[in-house]
Amino acid sequence: MNASADNSAAVRRIIAGGVVWEGCVGWTVECLPFTDGVLQKYRDAGFNHVSLTIAAEWNGVESAMRHLGRIRNWLAAQSDHITIISTADDIDAARAAGKLAVSFNFQGSGPFANDPNLIEVYARLGVKIVILNYNSRNALGDGCQEPGNGGLSMLGLRFVQELNRVGVLIDLSHVGERTAMETIVASRDPVLISHSNPHALHAHARNVSDAMIRACAAKGGVIGLNSLSFMLDDSGRSTVPRFVAHIEHVAALAGPLHVGLGMDWNFYDPFMQAMYAQNPAMKALGYPAPPWDSLAPDRLPEIVEALLARGWSDAHVHGLLGGNLMRVARPIWR
Repeated sequence: MNASADNSAAVRRIIAGGVVWEGCVGWTVECLPFTDGVLQKYRDAGFNHVSLTIAAEWNGVESAMRHLGRIRNWLAAQSDHITIISTADDIDAARAAGKLAVSFNFQGSGPFANDPNLIEVYARLGVKIVILNYNSRNALGDGCQEPGNGGLSMLGLRFVQELNRVGVLIDLSHVGERTAMETIVASRDPVLISHSNPHALHAHARNVSDAMIRACAAKGGVIGLNSLSFMLDDSGRSTVPRFVAHIEHVAALAGPLHVGLGMDWNFYDPFMQAMYAQNPAMKALGYPAPPWDSLAPDRLPEIVEALLARGWSDAHVHGLLGGNLMRVARPIWR
């Protein structure tokens, strides 16, 4: 067997040897026209768990609940190879059965209509991760694009406490620096930054500071790296070497036990083009005009091979692929 075959076998063994978790898959109503075959692509690439973004800041209670019901029924019809999970143990069970485990996330608090009493309702329906705000200001705090950089509100603090009580992971991607740092302090549990990159490597409004990365890790949390081109550099292209450079920066700051995948595959670019056209402020904030390149699930072997070539241990690669997120989720999802 030649060296290339040896490398391929090692990569396949590592991918098959533990949970592989993708932390951000767009699945709002606007994404639905582009979703045919998407979950199968994740299964084929070796992913065991995906977190579907089922609603966002612009969704109210009714639209979020209708869409959540629609998608739950659609997934239930595929129960021979897909399962909706409630706990990390459910992910293990799905993997053992050869099924793709699915949970849901909200990117923003719009679906709650500022009512923390809805947190437990949504959690029982599979919403296991919640981002407090999406880029802009809401009643909980400031998003990452707010120049005022205000902090966590009193209602935001109440949400943090209730998310902790119910057992929902708090996500700080898209959240403003001050709101995020105050949330880390206020939260009883570790938090996630599910799909953001280090601002030190590329100064984009959606990327996060080294201080925020360290604080998240110090709380026991995980930072998931994003493969969207404009979050990697200004080239307009997503490449494995550049993605790995962002992974390694976070690992150097926070340790390899605090990195994960939030690749944010952009399979729905027509929706992004429409959003860009309707929001001229995006250009001023550093967003290039779509199409936006990203790494598809089938690029996973290249990522693993690149990390092994750079001296990563099998154990640390397993952690990046999903073990680190499982460690955080296991005591919280109950």
